[in-house]
Amino acid sequence: MLDRITPRCQRREVHADLAGGWEAAPVAAGFDAARPTGWLAEGLFFYLTEDAVRRLLRTAARLRARALFGADIFGTGLLRLPSMQPLIHQRHGSNQPQPFCTDQLGELLAACGWRTDTLVHFGQPRPTLGDYPTSP
Repeated sequence: MLDRITPRCQRREVHADLAGGWEAAPVAAGFDAARPTGWLAEGLFFYLTEDAVRRLLRTAARLRARALFGADIFGTGLLRLPSMQPLIHQRHGSNQPQPFCTDQLGELLAACGWRTDTLVHFGQPRPTLGDYPTSP
């Protein structure tokens, strides 16, 4: 979607292995922690373990001065849907972790170094975010 609009900021794709130490990759690509930053983890967290999600959030929190973080994170009710059961059983049978879901989003973000004063849940009206928030 971003390819179809004219950006008003600089956008850089950085390829990194999120399971390992990826902090150096954005810095090597010119990332400037002093500038406002937007992090987007769309369609990602569901495929990571909880530990990997926490590491990613903590690392991004350490790298930013002023930032917004956007992610789609499913609640645990998703794992109880009948359509999810084949995936749940397949992962269990092959000793793979279950898809990441949480019902404590605010607590997760706060524990990983993010302010949670503007959380938007699916189905709720979007807030006007205005300027980037100041980091705590």
